[in-house]
Amino acid sequence: MLFKKVNLFLYPVLVIVLFFTIPFYNQWLYGRVLSNNFLFEIKHLDPEARKIQRYGYSYTVYEDITGALKHRKNVTLLLPPTNYVKARKLTDLSMPEPAVFYYFTGIRAVWPNSREAATANWVFVVDSRGSMNLIKMELIRNQDSLINDYKRYIK
Repeated sequence: MLFKKVNLFLYPVLVIVLFFTIPFYNQWLYGRVLSNNFLFEIKHLDPEARKIQRYGYSYTVYEDITGALKHRKNVTLLLPPTNYVKARKLTDLSMPEPAVFYYFTGIRAVWPNSREAATANWVFVVDSRGSMNLIKMELIRNQDSLINDYKRYIK
């Protein structure tokens, strides 16, 4: 009876070990699960510390945006393309897809090439010196020009 219980345990373990000897899955295991972040994440169980470690500067910018807009109602933020941001000397900031941005912040966002870009009531702007600003869309005189400028940087 004990022999059967041991076999029922060892067979699945053997299958898992053999599965991760396949090069593709072995790379995934060591690249994603058992990477250097794994040791950090064991020591730091706070989800916010993990997100900052994993996503870096971009995540802290998203959190700052959240802090600035969290008391506003019905916010739709126009996000600039990453190429636009990088052209403005912010090489370590990348703009996520609107769905990912919503996941991080809880704020609805749109791309400039979206049909809903005209519904944006806030815009994230990076000037030529790399300074970041959140501007209410109604304060921008030529909104179409801004949206078209953003569209030029979309691949």
